[in-house]
Amino acid sequence: MEALTRTSMNVCPFVKSHSSAAMKKLAKSSNLTTRALECPVLGPAMTKRQYSTPSKPAQAAASDNFKAPKTHDAGVAASELNNFNSNEVGTDYDGVFQSTIQKKRDDNSYRFFNNINRLAKEFPKAHLAEEEDKVMVWCSNDYLGMGKNQDIYNTMVKTMQKYGVGAGGTRNIAGHNRHAIALESELASLNKKEAALVFSSCFVANDAILSLFGKQFKDLS
Repeated sequence: MEALTRTSMNVCPFVKSHSSAAMKKLAKSSNLTTRALECPVLGPAMTKRQYSTPSKPAQAAASDNFKAPKTHDAGVAASELNNFNSNEVGTDYDGVFQSTIQKKRDDNSYRFFNNINRLAKEFPKAHLAEEEDKVMVWCSNDYLGMGKNQDIYNTMVKTMQKYGVGAGGTRNIAGHNRHAIALESELASLNKKEAALVFSSCFVANDAILSLFGKQFKDLS
């Protein structure tokens, strides 16, 4: 503040005519703004735009009589959610979600997932919620039945007994293990490529590749 005052003494006639002590006194007594309005430079600017006065709220009205709804069920009406003695209108999120879900049920686009439990020893059979209720699964991507291959099964059990289950973290954080490296080397050799990269699913692979292309190529559509 003192450095600014000393610099101002060289360019501003008003500051030149007052000592540093006088300027500090004006600032503390809130008279500095009043005197600034008399300045031919600051005066017009401050008159046009009142920087020190906050804008008034348009409709918001605070109330001490807040009354929350008795329930948060999806059936709570918007009128109940707005019972706050205020001009502000709340959003009935539960109502919106309930309405959207009901619409999908009405047009038969609401999704239900079947309870399918593949049986390793009876490929390609599976049972539903009840084990006695068996069905044939023709939509699985395990069309070669490798999920029940005894060699793969034994190798997985042996590996889990030694290393446990789960990745333990992403490669960027926890690195990758010898099994991932060996798998990618084998896949690269099989496809006659320099290297391979394994993703956890087709969705993750597509997401990673498409987002990468979007960053590298401008206006890619």
